[in-house]
Amino acid sequence: MKDTAALAARINHCFKANAYRAVFATGVLLISQILIIFCVFALVQTMPSLFALPLLILAGIFLLLVQYGFSVIMYKLYTRRRAIIGDLFSGFRDIRRVGGAAVIFFAIDCGVCLLCVIFALAFRGAFPGMVTGLSRLVLTAMLFYGVCILLALLPFAFVWLELFSNPQMRSREAFKKSARLMRGHKLHLLELCLRAGGISLLIALGLYVLNFVLFTPVMPDLSVLGITAEAGALVVPETKTALPGMVSALIDMVYYIASVIALIKALLSNSALYTELTHPSVATPELPPQKIDESAG
Repeated sequence: MKDTAALAARINHCFKANAYRAVFATGVLLISQILIIFCVFALVQTMPSLFALPLLILAGIFLLLVQYGFSVIMYKLYTRRRAIIGDLFSGFRDIRRVGGAAVIFFAIDCGVCLLCVIFALAFRGAFPGMVTGLSRLVLTAMLFYGVCILLALLPFAFVWLELFSNPQMRSREAFKKSARLMRGHKLHLLELCLRAGGISLLIALGLYVLNFVLFTPVMPDLSVLGITAEAGALVVPETKTALPGMVSALIDMVYYIASVIALIKALLSNSALYTELTHPSVATPELPPQKIDESAG
């Protein structure tokens, strides 16, 4: 396998050659996720509260199906295959296998979220002087969540790519194969992500924390889920100092740009490491980049 510096250079080359295609795909991804969430919440408001939880679970699975398609697009761009926007929804065409993997991912995510809530409350009880406000409590839980979800999902970084590359493979087999491939390479993947998109990632994280501390988020309407305003306040930070609107908009804009670049480079890094471990002779940066056919799909 090539050294990390060489792979990072190849990833940056691929990003520069396919930047607008990758950004366009990311935009379609975000719009699709927003539409899924909007449709589900619209249904929640018009249906009995008994159906709220199943609909929210269904929304989470649908979001993961779209993420599978986005991973496929990034993998195709890296390996110079023909990628179309329709690939973003390819998970719905293979709902049995990809949906099964999405359910497993969703269960892992829910377990980690529950663990983080318990940890944050226990930490606040053990060290009441360190976590004095709701914003610090939520920030503590989010930081712990970030570490836990990374550790929990890192062995399964190749699940989507395994399902795409092996059409006959079942979802559970993909998880096992990914865990085998990642043995001894978890730090390689992290190093690769940091080398390729570390600056964008640090900017995004720094601005996220800054935005979390300084700005007041909009309180969502949780009444449709039977959650009172007092209970909802547990997941909403306290009001902080509000900076001028122009400064806030500028910070948000830079944050979203850095986040998109970091996300694209992280998925390209994942594709690069997977390609090197399974098909090391596939990608060469000298070849022309592939295009996304925006009219297809």
